[in-house]
Amino acid sequence: MARRRNKKSRPIELVGAVALIAIGLWITSRQPTSTKLLVLGIVLSIAVAIWLLIIAIIHKTPRKTSHDSPDVQAPTKKYPWPGPPEQDLYPLWKSASIDADQVAKVDASRWSRELLALLEWKRFEEVCAGLFERLGFNTKTATCGPDGGIDIHLYRAPSDQPVALVQCKAWNTRQVGVEVVRALLGVMTAERVSDGIFVTTSTYSGDAIKFAKKNNIDLMDGEAVFKAIHTLTQEQQDSLLKLATAGDYVTPTCPSCGIKMKKRMPRSGGKPFWGCVNYPRCNSMLGMTRM
Repeated sequence: MARRRNKKSRPIELVGAVALIAIGLWITSRQPTSTKLLVLGIVLSIAVAIWLLIIAIIHKTPRKTSHDSPDVQAPTKKYPWPGPPEQDLYPLWKSASIDADQVAKVDASRWSRELLALLEWKRFEEVCAGLFERLGFNTKTATCGPDGGIDIHLYRAPSDQPVALVQCKAWNTRQVGVEVVRALLGVMTAERVSDGIFVTTSTYSGDAIKFAKKNNIDLMDGEAVFKAIHTLTQEQQDSLLKLATAGDYVTPTCPSCGIKMKKRMPRSGGKPFWGCVNYPRCNSMLGMTRM
């Protein structure tokens, strides 16, 4: 794309062009009639060449645009965990489904990325709330049922106003896209809370990372959660591990009833799914594959 000329340089170009033409006419007027046309052509050619050189010099100096401005510095981190993530993919967070053999292979006596990836969605939320509490926050978690897009409210004592809203997604087979991060911003705006935190066992798309950086949303992927757990004292890690692995931490909880779901098979055939034990009063279903 051609560069647009600086409007401030146009008067200089015009004056230069008039001056060069005047000089050419003056030189021509002093020559014999027989050579005036030849001299005039030579002088005008030289004048045009000099004029183009002046224009080139004027426009060689780059003009400062918004693209030349230095990058805006990231705000000082408010939270003691790594982030936002700079990579879009960690292979460890791509487990496709949860089965008995897979659970048996994971050592539940210590924290690992594999153990974190096994947690069903509700237990993952409870672990996130427990992590934030051990990092110094007071928390309020959403009950089962519609949560308005928010799983955890974070507070700093003694204030009763939330300092951040947290959304959790225990996804392992797909990245968190910009749409769900944008939904968190909508709830932040509605509740007039300036900070948001999105936590997942998965990773984030490039668009989600860019959107979060621009809108004061801190992103924690599976790797960041794992590292944040290891910033705790050993005693805090052990108590959080006990919370994570108590009872059945793999079978998903019904989003509506808050009880463990049951593996069911479609009557017409097909893939098995998780269904609420209160069916038909509750029609909640989840796929067997971790989202």
